[in-house]
Amino acid sequence: MMANNEKYPYIPCGFHILVELLDAEIKTESGIILATGDEAKREQGGINTATVLAFGPTCYKGFSGCNGPDDWGVAIGDVITFDKYLGTYPNYDKYPRLATIPDSGVKTVKRGANHD
Repeated sequence: MMANNEKYPYIPCGFHILVELLDAEIKTESGIILATGDEAKREQGGINTATVLAFGPTCYKGFSGCNGPDDWGVAIGDVITFDKYLGTYPNYDKYPRLATIPDSGVKTVKRGANHD
């Protein structure tokens, strides 16, 4: 299940999800930004935030009551969180913010436009 835009030449295989990492910001209560990017990710307790770009063909199949990502409540465009060391970060030269994670690694979902 690939996103409509073919912006990325990579397609996840099997039960993996292709994501684009988002910058994290650490702010004080008054709104002062203390850190962004990689520094903030290290400081936020081992959790990465990313946007879902594509699903492998067997994502969420075999989970109890699931036949695919829609049954699990995750859609392309959703913002998810997952453990920092869970994903594979291939460090593609043109796409350094891409990662792949297993479907079972999604911790939370912030519903995107696909769920409105």
